[in-house]
Amino acid sequence: MSLAFSNIFGNLNENKSQNNYYKIIVFVFSIFLLLTMAVFFILSLSPGFESEQFINVEEGSSLNKIATQLKEGNIIKSEFIFKISVRLIGGEGSAKSGTYFFKEPQNVLTIAKRVVSADFRLVPVKVTIPEGFTIDEIIDILQDSFAGFNKGEFLKLAKNSIFFDNDIRDEPFDSLEGFLFPDTYLFLPEAENSQIISEMRRNFNSKMAPDIKERIRERGLSVYDVITMASLVEEEAREPDTRRMVSGILWKRLSAGMALQVDAVFPYIMGKNTFEITLDDLKVDSPYNTYLYSGLPKGPISNPGLDSILAAVYPKDSDYWYYLSDKEGNMHYAKTFEEHKANKEKYLR
Repeated sequence: MSLAFSNIFGNLNENKSQNNYYKIIVFVFSIFLLLTMAVFFILSLSPGFESEQFINVEEGSSLNKIATQLKEGNIIKSEFIFKISVRLIGGEGSAKSGTYFFKEPQNVLTIAKRVVSADFRLVPVKVTIPEGFTIDEIIDILQDSFAGFNKGEFLKLAKNSIFFDNDIRDEPFDSLEGFLFPDTYLFLPEAENSQIISEMRRNFNSKMAPDIKERIRERGLSVYDVITMASLVEEEAREPDTRRMVSGILWKRLSAGMALQVDAVFPYIMGKNTFEITLDDLKVDSPYNTYLYSGLPKGPISNPGLDSILAAVYPKDSDYWYYLSDKEGNMHYAKTFEEHKANKEKYLR
């Protein structure tokens, strides 16, 4: 009898061992399966991602809010996995605010790392403003560079005194024409108009070095006058030497009380090419008409580059009173009006 019981208990123990063995196998396999699924889920991409987009994470946003934003933008598949990933990488409050650019779908682990490390991956917008462009021409470039660009807002801001510093705050002009420095800029894709103008104004002020401002004061001029002159020089001449020569002639005319008679104001007034100007155009009533009114025009007619600004600050003295540019851009000077008329006959007919 004892032998029978012994056999029974032996079989039971053997079965129990086998059951435990199977349970272990099932448990290990389940863990492996779960880990495999988790890794696959973490490394897989969101199927709803459609196109390049920006996600702006506001300052003070909770991890829950950030996860919701990313889920709604189809950047991630699971808010839960994203939040777990962020906590494992950096902790509960490690997500950084800012604007994130998502060019292509990424796995949730990569996105979590980016949010923890403030890896925005913003592709800057490169904008080149040529020398001598007007505000209207600058706006055309900005419209081509930024989606949703607001022209009306830009024009309004360009007249806002918050962008006028002490050098130009009290001057009689109604826009920043002349004071938006032409250059190549890198802006954030979602840059606001105020940020664009501020950067162009900052660049302008950086170019107005102390020695330039000191020279302007020594000559008894204002920055406003110099930039107005520089805008004329910018349109009238193309080379540094000819710009300084033209500047000298125009400043000399001002000192003598002569009308400047600068043709370059007419494209600004009426959009006509200087070679299309008629005698009737010379009589158009405008505060920018340097034939009709003596002195400098009301304000700058473009946004001059540094060469033209330097030419206006450091003009070249000469015996000439007149100049003209032929259709090839070559400059011809004259000491008398008779010589000037002869040059017109010779080079512009």
